[in-house]
This record gives sequence, structure tokens and C-alpha cells, in this order.
Amino acid sequence: MTSHRISILRNEYIVAVVAFLATTFVFFRPHIMGKAYFWDDFIEQVYPNRVYAGRMIESGTLPEWNPYSFCGMPFQADVQTALYYPPHMLFDRLIGAHQPRGEYWLQLLIIAHFFVAQLTMYLLARRLGYSLGASGLAAIGYAFAAPLALHTHHPMFIEHLAWLPLVVLMIHRVVTTRSIAAIGWGGLIGGMMLLSGAPQMSLYVLTLCVVFMLWWAFELQNRWWARIIALSKGVAIIILAVGLYGIQYFPSRELAAESERATLSYQQATEGSLSLEHLLTAITPKAFGVVQPPGMPNPIPYYASQTTHLYWDTAFYFGIGIVVLALYAACVSWRQSRFVKLLVLIAIGAILFALGSNGFLYPLIYKLPLFGQVRIPARMMFAVAFVAALLAARGWDLLADAVPRRSFVVLMAILCVCLVIIIGIGSGVLINPPEQITRAIASSAWGQMAFLALVALAALLRVRRVRSGWLSIAVGAVVFFDLHAAHASFSQGRINPADEYRRAFPDELRRVLLPNPPKEVFRVSMRRPGIIALKRNQGLVDGVMLFEGYNQLLLKRRHPAVASPEKVADLLSIRWAIANDSLGHWAFRRRESSFPMAWLVHEARIVDPHEVAQIMQSDTTIDYFQTAIVEQELPFPLGTERDRDSISIKYYAPNVVQYSVRCSSPALAVLSEIFYPAWNAYVDGERAPLVRADYCLRAVPLRPGEHMLELRYESATFATGSLVTTASLAAAVALVLGDFLRRLQRRTNSEQSR
Repeated sequence: MTSHRISILRNEYIVAVVAFLATTFVFFRPHIMGKAYFWDDFIEQVYPNRVYAGRMIESGTLPEWNPYSFCGMPFQADVQTALYYPPHMLFDRLIGAHQPRGEYWLQLLIIAHFFVAQLTMYLLARRLGYSLGASGLAAIGYAFAAPLALHTHHPMFIEHLAWLPLVVLMIHRVVTTRSIAAIGWGGLIGGMMLLSGAPQMSLYVLTLCVVFMLWWAFELQNRWWARIIALSKGVAIIILAVGLYGIQYFPSRELAAESERATLSYQQATEGSLSLEHLLTAITPKAFGVVQPPGMPNPIPYYASQTTHLYWDTAFYFGIGIVVLALYAACVSWRQSRFVKLLVLIAIGAILFALGSNGFLYPLIYKLPLFGQVRIPARMMFAVAFVAALLAARGWDLLADAVPRRSFVVLMAILCVCLVIIIGIGSGVLINPPEQITRAIASSAWGQMAFLALVALAALLRVRRVRSGWLSIAVGAVVFFDLHAAHASFSQGRINPADEYRRAFPDELRRVLLPNPPKEVFRVSMRRPGIIALKRNQGLVDGVMLFEGYNQLLLKRRHPAVASPEKVADLLSIRWAIANDSLGHWAFRRRESSFPMAWLVHEARIVDPHEVAQIMQSDTTIDYFQTAIVEQELPFPLGTERDRDSISIKYYAPNVVQYSVRCSSPALAVLSEIFYPAWNAYVDGERAPLVRADYCLRAVPLRPGEHMLELRYESATFATGSLVTTASLAAAVALVLGDFLRRLQRRTNSEQSR
């Protein structure tokens, strides 16, 4: 029994799991203990999205439309909601951020991905032949590098990068073996990765996967037919992964076409380009200051830009130990290993791309499909962190062998260069920080010298042929605590998102601002220059129907194109808005001029879609309560009789709205709801035309009589994507089960033959 227990403890994967659980716990101890919270977009967007998704799913409804932000916008089609990411699907159904302590469990879900990132990188490094200690070093250096550790408020980035090593592993397996199941598993894992909701990272990681696939197919296979087969299997993984993403991709593509970000200028796309001097942060992560959560002391404020988000979007530090070992492997193995050449070339290419407008490569790639539709080229530095972790693993293993004098000189030269850079930063020779933080930056640089010394000591002991596994543990600990010192405090906010939303929306405001459908449905404007009365996505959390919101992806046509802000508010049925009283204090004031949520008109003015905005802005004589501006011919002429006209809401839900209508002559029902192609209209159960009115609103032509008008969110692109995803899922599962049954049959036949 004792020997059995010892064998279990010696199992490398159990040891790895325990070690990675420990590092994850130490890095996020305040969060796990309930004393710290992620901040920024975690509070403003991630948490509200999960609250709304969980509440809708609990009610048995798929959250397709969001009526609570920007007067209405798609929810399911917004890729950032990551509605179909499997861990989110389980979380939304089993726990839900809307439940008590939901924000705590949501944080744990994000934190769990750091454990996943370590484990998957460890498995990849072992697959590539690196030792246990070297693989663990790569795992720690990758998982707690800046591209992951500084994006806890953007979990979709972390989720992509957590699964990436496993996808690369599966590509390597299908290229180098006859495994069919690996195609299915690779497709399933790749599809899950893409569904986590970051189109830019999807584009970048798929590009990296294709590079590895091409290299291994041509490098590890000697015959053309073998290369074609290997490529076919690798391509099958990509196709399955993209196919599984179909349920999100097709609706998101429809939304992108309707959004403001359908196209980006070169200047917009290159926002967040890495500068050459930013490369110094590979050695000293705080050379240009840091950003800390609101209310936390920060002796080294970020000074490289006045735009705060550029701190985490351009940061890429992955540990000075990883840098030293990766450079050593690159220099020593450049001639011997073609794979090392690939990793080095990937790193160089990623750096040149990340330079954006400051380099020559990005202007060329920008012209390729898709690459010009995303911003912040510096995010490509995740690829440098990825390959640096693998190079560092190789470097650590190389030090265990007999180190020639020339290689030893290379190691010493790398250590000396790092030392010179640290001294240059600490003394202010290489950077020019504000005078008030010069001493703090110098202190940070001298602290890096301690980590460099420990890495140098471990490397020298390794060179002296010290074989103890404790040495690998020691260098892994140095890398971990280096990254912990650089990144851990960034995520340690003190604001509980659930408490923050409760404080922002007290009971006295709830009684006034919450709608009571179907009788009382109206919107609220909670913002004016200098004042934000509620949280930006308060609507998703509490159900108040806001004119404002917070989302990076906005519909191009979300406000009527009239010149008067008051007229915009009228058309969008904004009943309550922020205003100042006689003493200059702000309060919510009722707007008596706001239109109802639906009204009937008997006059329609048809204008060209390209001229509608200009006409509405310039013509101030239009009475929109009597006349609608439409962009297409109506199916029948409108009448003039209005005596008994009426329209009222009978049922109001995010995905379905029903109206009771009575009109004496043909009329146009104008609905204060944002037009979107996925909405369909039904009159007395029959499909009816839904037209765009007043630039951004919905309208339905009605014949005389009493009618039941119903609007349903019925996305054709969602139906198409569901079919593609279902087919891809079936194919992936069939490959996995087919291979399993084939192996089982072979084992059965082998046992029978004995």
C-alpha cells in the first residue's frame, strides 16, 4: 500500500496538477479568499453580460436581444458575450452571476483558466520532448506572462490562450502520428477556444496554428504524399474548429456589418502599436510605470501614454528567467535545430507585427483580409510569450548537458546584456521618466537585478552539472515570483461588482426608473457631460432600459438622425433623464414630451437610404408623431382617418413584443425599437413587412381593422450557424468515437488471438 502511494505521488501529471494548483492559488490568493476583485471591464461588461445571460437562461429563454443598453442591441450575436463558450454555458446554467456570490464564482472560473494554461503548456512541452522541470518552467512562464495576467478583465483573451497549447499539441499529434481521434479532439478544443469570444485573438491564434501545421508537415514528413496527408489532417482540425464556431460566427458577422466597426481606418487599426523602447520591458516590466486598480496606491504611475488601456494592451513581460533561457537556446541551438529557428522567426515576426505603424511589416499585413479589421497590433506579443516559454524549456535542458566553452560565453554575454539594460533603466540612461517617479522606477529596476542574479546562480549550478530536481523547482519559483511581483497586484481591486451595482441603484431609484411591462415601458438617460448617474451597464444587471450602455461594438444606426438631442430623446421614448436643479444638483427629471413606445402615422415620406440622415438633420419642420421617414416603398398607400386609432403593448420581453392595434384606415405602426435585420413582424399571425423608419426605428404597415402585431427575434444567421456547428460537432464526435471503437475492436481481436 505504501509503495502504491509513493508511485502515485511520483506520477508526473499528478505532481504537475498539484504544483499548478499551488501557483494559481498563490497568484490569486486574495481573490480566492474573497478579498480582491477584478476590475475595469470585468465590472463594466463581463459581470453584467453573465448576469443577464444567467437570468435569461434561468427563465428558459435564450438571450438573443438586449433591450437594456443603447435602446436595444443584439446580445447573442455579440461575440464578446461568449454565450456558447462551454464553461460559460455550464456557469450560466448551474451557478449564474445573478445569484448570491455569483461574482465570486465568476472570478474563480476565470482564475481556473490560469491553471488550464499551465497544464496545457506543460503537456505541449512534454510532447515536444522537454524534461519535466523544463516543461514546468515553460508552463509557469507562459501562464503568468503579461498577455494573460494583465487581462483578467478581458477573460476572453485568457480563455483563448489557455487552450492554445493544447490545440497546437493536437496539430503536432495529427501531423506526426496516424491518430484520427486527435483530429476530433483538436477540432473540439479549437472550437471551444474560438467560442470564448475574442475575434482578434481567434485570428491571431489560428494564424499561429497554421504556421506550426505547415512547418511540421513539411519538416517532419519526407515524402510529398505524407506531407499532403499530414496537411489534410491539420486542416481538418482548423475546419472543425471554425465549424464549431459557426453558431457564433454567422450572427456576429451580421452584427459586424451593422456596426460602427465594420471598417477601420489604418490610423484606428494601429492604435496600440508597440514602440521600440517598449521592448525594454522584456527585462524590466515597470520601466514605463504600471496601472493599478482604482483606489490602490501606485508609486509608479504609467507614463508612456495618457490612454490607460495601452498599458495592458502593450505589456508582454514573461519573466527575466524566461528571457535569459530563451535567448540562450536561440543562440546556441540556431544551427542545430530547425525547430528553434522556427520559434525564433515566429518571435521576430510577432515583434515586427506588434510594432504596427512603427515598423514595416504591419502595413503590409494590414492589407490582408481580416487583419485590417482589428486594432492594437501589440496584442500579437502573446506569440512571443508562447514561443519564449518553449525556447526557455529547451535552454534549461541544454544547460543540463555538457556546456562547451563557447556556449558558456554566450550565456555570460546574455546575462551581462540584461544587467546593462537594467542598469541603464535604473540610472535613467535608457528611459526618461517623470522626475517624481524616477526613484521608484530605479528601485524597481534594482529589484530586477535580484531576480537576474538568482537566475544566473541557477544557470551556473546547472552548468556545474547539479542534477537535483530541486534546482528546476528553484528556477521555476524564481520565474513565478518574478511574474508575481510584476503582475499580481494589477488584478487586486477592492470593489465588489455586485455591491457596486447595488449602491448605484438604490430602492428609491428602482421604484421610479424600472419599467413595469406591459403597462409601463420607457427608457432612461442616465448620462450627461460630467455626470454618470448609474453604472454604464446597469440595465443588464437590473433591467432598467437605458439610452446609454457600455460596449465596444455599437450599431451604426442606434439614434434617430435628428439634430435636436431633445427630439432624439422623444423618439426613443426617454421618459427620465438627468437634469440639474436650481442649486446645480443633478437628479432624474421626468420628460413629459417623450413619445410612447409605439404610435401610428398616416403619412410616410420615402427618401434614399444614403440621404436619410442628412434630410432628418436639416429639415426641422417634420412632425415625427405624424410623419415617418422610410427608405422603401410601402406595400399599400396609407389612409388619412385617425379617429379611432390606437396601439398599446400587450406583452413585452427581450425577444418578443406584442401590440394590440386598431386603425380606421391604412396606417404605419412606428415602434420605438431599434431596427435590426433579425427581427420579423407578424400581423394576426401572418408574416408582414418590417421596414426601417426615422433612420433607426422599426415600423410595420397595417391595413384597417383590429390587429395583433407581434415582433419576434428570429435570426436566420443563427439558424445557419446552428446547422454548421451541429454538423461540425457530429463530425468531431464521430472521429473520436470511431477511433475509440477501432482501437477497442483491435484490442478485442488481439486478446482473442491469444
